[in-house]
Amino acid sequence: MSIQHHQDVQTENIDEQTVANYLRQNPEFFISNTSLLADLALPHNTGAAISLIERQVDVLRDQNRRYRNQLQDLIQIARDNDGLIEQLQNLTLSLLDVDELNEAFEILYNSLKKDFHADAVTVQLFADPVHLGLDATQTEHLDVEFIRPLDSHMSMFRNVLAKGLPVCGKLKREQLDYLFGSKADDIDSAALLPLTSQGSRNKAGLPLGMIAIGSYETDRFHVGMGTVFLKYLAELIDRKLRAHLKPIKID
Repeated sequence: MSIQHHQDVQTENIDEQTVANYLRQNPEFFISNTSLLADLALPHNTGAAISLIERQVDVLRDQNRRYRNQLQDLIQIARDNDGLIEQLQNLTLSLLDVDELNEAFEILYNSLKKDFHADAVTVQLFADPVHLGLDATQTEHLDVEFIRPLDSHMSMFRNVLAKGLPVCGKLKREQLDYLFGSKADDIDSAALLPLTSQGSRNKAGLPLGMIAIGSYETDRFHVGMGTVFLKYLAELIDRKLRAHLKPIKID
């Protein structure tokens, strides 16, 4: 076997992955073999040939652009989170300053619609105005519904209430109609917040109720979004309302 033939056989046994792995493990290879750079050329998207170094610069530039965009996204998320924390703090302080339930509802609605950009809000409470010591006419404009814990409509939200955790996304048509009434056609996304905290469940194992926040924007509330702040919001509202609730008889 000739020397040339032996070299050809060796070359055939080396695949691209082996070469790539070797260069990755030896990043300084071309430093000690600079003469090879003159023989290397990579096809450009336009068809022209560029050197390995030029190609490397392009790759690094693309990576830098992606990392910069990711960093900007993280910075924006951090800013949004700071804003949410401040809004929750303001809402908490405002609720602490009021004793009347009607005032608490007013503050809640104003905060959700102004600070949290809600286009529609409804509150479902497993109680009635008599047990709350509240006149129903005082809450007509607040979209508050007082229902029995075993109300048949609640079967549409059984899973949400059972888990006791906020959920986001698109609702079914019957859910939209029940929660948002005349605004249902315009609601493209929503968040459901079961009002539950330790010790707040009634004898039926249900939360105090549920808040539905609707938005005209499709992506305002989506399945993949975090719900940590919504959970804090639900617990805050639950604590404030629980002080006004009395045990109710379940038929």
